[in-house]
Amino acid sequence: YSTLEGLKLSILGDSISTFYSGNEEPSSYYHTENTYYYPLYCKEVNSYSKTWWGQLINNTNMELGINNSWSGSTAGGSFQNAGWREERTSTLDDNGKMNIFIYYLGTNDLVNGHTKEVFKDAVTKTINDVLKLARCEVFLMTLGYSDYSGYGYTEEGRISYNEALREIASEYGYGIIPLDEYIIEDNYSIYLHDRLHYNLKGTTLISKICEKAIKEYNGIAFTEEINVEHQEPLAPGVLGVLTATASSGFWQGTNYETNVYLYNLKNGEGETALYSTRIELDKKSDNTYVVRNIIQSGTSKSKYDGDFAIMISDAHKELSILKKAIKDVKVGTIATFDLSNGFPVDITFKEGNGESGTSQQTDPPVTYDGLHVGSYNTGIWSLYETTVFAYSKDALDQGSTYINFYVIGINHVEYDTYRVDYLKGIDVATTFGDYEYYILIYRELDSKSYFTGLKVNDLCEITGDITSGDAVVKFK
Repeated sequence: YSTLEGLKLSILGDSISTFYSGNEEPSSYYHTENTYYYPLYCKEVNSYSKTWWGQLINNTNMELGINNSWSGSTAGGSFQNAGWREERTSTLDDNGKMNIFIYYLGTNDLVNGHTKEVFKDAVTKTINDVLKLARCEVFLMTLGYSDYSGYGYTEEGRISYNEALREIASEYGYGIIPLDEYIIEDNYSIYLHDRLHYNLKGTTLISKICEKAIKEYNGIAFTEEINVEHQEPLAPGVLGVLTATASSGFWQGTNYETNVYLYNLKNGEGETALYSTRIELDKKSDNTYVVRNIIQSGTSKSKYDGDFAIMISDAHKELSILKKAIKDVKVGTIATFDLSNGFPVDITFKEGNGESGTSQQTDPPVTYDGLHVGSYNTGIWSLYETTVFAYSKDALDQGSTYINFYVIGINHVEYDTYRVDYLKGIDVATTFGDYEYYILIYRELDSKSYFTGLKVNDLCEITGDITSGDAVVKFK
């Protein structure tokens, strides 16, 4: 091609390539909640024009054929949504024959522990089926760096998948979109919304990488310079730097998505803020403080100690960057900041001397004689490895895909007593029934032991208000 203008682009992808809004087209092919990620879980990418593929289309004047992207889908394996299945590939020309085809799957294959051979065979089969639909140019997108380590995801696996993609491209003459050459270890947190999905900076960068690869494949000049951001190295002895942007109003409006809060506890400010990371500070001298306690997200605490508290919401748009900035902060770490000029305030964390101000140790962990429920009807999924969820019957998606959770359905009997009327093990896809509460236990959480030995018709007692997201369930 001598120009990309007017060419039809189709995509086969996972959650990174999804978008659906009932008020906006185009979108990804599947429109059921949990088959798409944007903008449901990343409000920053809130229109199709902010997705990587929407920006690519707008920048090149191409047209969208079909974006067959399904959140959680794999390239290979036996799942219903696997990319090799004819049900998915056969849709790609529903909006006319494609000229350009981009294949961007593999992240969920890593999560599921698929071998390089399984992945490579699935990609090859899929592309062969695609080329039966249309004589199109094929582009394979590699996987950028991530520090994710759940399930079977490994860095070695990511590298081997990228090798497989390049081997296929080399053998058959397909194009490569080399995301792994741009999203690397020293900058990935700038571009990721969480540990796997991209923020607006990330989708913008991907669109430029795609445009460059497609144009150069066709011998079309790409004159724009792609500027990639990198983390600045920290000064010796510095553990991290945060910028606090506000001192009040943590849960008001949507400010908790963009602000880091620095509360002056001597003025009586501060909120419980369950779904946030909180760092308590004691003053040592002017502009110098020491970390006395770190309260992780999902842990309830009604009163804060010390002189200041830093709060970071789980919903913050740059949560992965902020988490990385404080990953080495612990009790005894020194924090320096100057409030004389107001906000924003840069907080620099430095290696401490082991002293923790007026409190010499962190609060002892709270223990429960039973299953502690730490979240109710919440959609903040960054907590699933650390807490148990409770849902009311009308809040849990009736077509749910919670295959990685043990699920217990309970109904009220009398007073604080409930009966177990439903049990779902992990890796079981099912439609949930009409139970008053569902209790969800993640497959790798220690508390999963409570599921073992449970039977339908067993009774349980709930202590505390389950709707507050802080209750204890005792099974009998």
